[in-house]
Amino acid sequence: MYNSNVKKTYYFRNKDIDCFSFIYDAENNKIISFKKLEGFNFIIPYLKIDNLEILKEYLLFDRPIPYSRKNFNVLFLKDYDIFKLYNTNFGLNLDDTFWIVSEDKKDLKWNKVNFL
Repeated sequence: MYNSNVKKTYYFRNKDIDCFSFIYDAENNKIISFKKLEGFNFIIPYLKIDNLEILKEYLLFDRPIPYSRKNFNVLFLKDYDIFKLYNTNFGLNLDDTFWIVSEDKKDLKWNKVNFL
């Protein structure tokens, strides 16, 4: 039986423009699908390649809290689920206008979630 918490669709946005979507498989800790959308040209060049491993590395370690940050391993156990964090804070940061929203919250708008 399909568990909606295991595989979930997310949208990577620049403000209110969908840049790409992806499906995250929590059970296997994998991004299993990637689809370019209307705002794909607005993302950073690093992500403009069709490489799911680079995308996964960015979403799991670089986007939320850089893996290189001091005490990362102390703050986050090996089995932490960054997508739980994305479901509450949308991957927002003060450096850019990108964010991540799950399909079930797709109607949210930038002006309702941004920090600034």
